[in-house]
Amino acid sequence: MANSRRKGKDGENEAALLLRRVFPGVKRNLTQYQGSSGRDFTGTEPWVVQVKRLARRPAVEAMLAEAEREVAPLNGELAVLLVRGDRGEWLAVLLAEDWLGLVEAIWPPSPGVEA
Repeated sequence: MANSRRKGKDGENEAALLLRRVFPGVKRNLTQYQGSSGRDFTGTEPWVVQVKRLARRPAVEAMLAEAEREVAPLNGELAVLLVRGDRGEWLAVLLAEDWLGLVEAIWPPSPGVEA
């Protein structure tokens, strides 16, 4: 269990570094384990960001890679994977860098961050 917690903490720290590009005030939510909130981070509002770091490559990653092969980045195209399990909701999956680029494009910059 301790190894799992360390792996989760390491994943959240890696994700926080990535998120700081758009959310400079992002912090790991250390109270999430005390039952107050399931959020992995504070400072990403209105987005609720959950981090799952896995040992094995998930099938969804392979499916997204297939969509990525069709992308023409010079034309500004982005890959997005729509996936749904039986009786489930549709999910949209895209690369974190692409999502951050979209957030930067549509979200007002945070105070102190140059656009």
